[in-house]
Amino acid sequence: MSKEPIRIDLLIIKEENADKVMKNEIGHIMRKYNVLEYKGPGDELSIDTLYKTLGYACLYKGYGKTIDEIPADELTVSLFREAYPRELFLELERKGYVLEEKYPGIYYVRGNKTFLNSPYPLPYQMPSEYQNASTQLLKRWREPGDERYTNIPSIPVGDNCKALKPFLNGNELAPYTAWMYSDVRVVEAWFIRFNNFSFSYNLPEKWIAGFARSVMLNFSASNPWQIKSKDFKGRDPEVALGKQPKPQSFSFGINVTF
Repeated sequence: MSKEPIRIDLLIIKEENADKVMKNEIGHIMRKYNVLEYKGPGDELSIDTLYKTLGYACLYKGYGKTIDEIPADELTVSLFREAYPRELFLELERKGYVLEEKYPGIYYVRGNKTFLNSPYPLPYQMPSEYQNASTQLLKRWREPGDERYTNIPSIPVGDNCKALKPFLNGNELAPYTAWMYSDVRVVEAWFIRFNNFSFSYNLPEKWIAGFARSVMLNFSASNPWQIKSKDFKGRDPEVALGKQPKPQSFSFGINVTF
């Protein structure tokens, strides 16, 4: 089935009882077993490359010494490339996957269900003064009893950021990461966006006789409306999934020829 031996570019395995938590944009999502595929500037990164890397990860899991020695929920797959993989992303979107730019240049690929973007940029800090704070923070926990109407935690300070050890193997998990990937943040990710609309109409000659040779009216709209899952609670899906909002614009024009 393969012309060459199966090779994984890089495999990162977290040591048992390791007491360090990776707190950068890439590292904090990693679990115990992490398969990484690197593509150089001239290498192809297509839909087949993605499935090949996923196949490597599945084979790696299947070759454990004992049954389920490598749990699926402790295995991640990451692909790295300097250039933006436009064709791959277009193909994934055509297949119904959701692409989320979690951090600049770092994208998560999800199915029809996904996690809402966290109002906290990293699981241990608030947005900086150069970032727009999410309106979700208006409903954050502030005092005892607030948990009756909100599941958004308070701002990350002090003991709130101490690592948890919920696993039998001693692996650590940041509290805000646990919240970010809990079921309370899972939403139906479908939405339909009407991107562009344009209309033009030439007035009948009898209406403009003696005034002009032709008069054309035109109207265009960009992002005029959308239908979205109720799980977004009225928010723009692009914003709720961590992307920049798409602007809405309208224009009207008249073209007169004398």
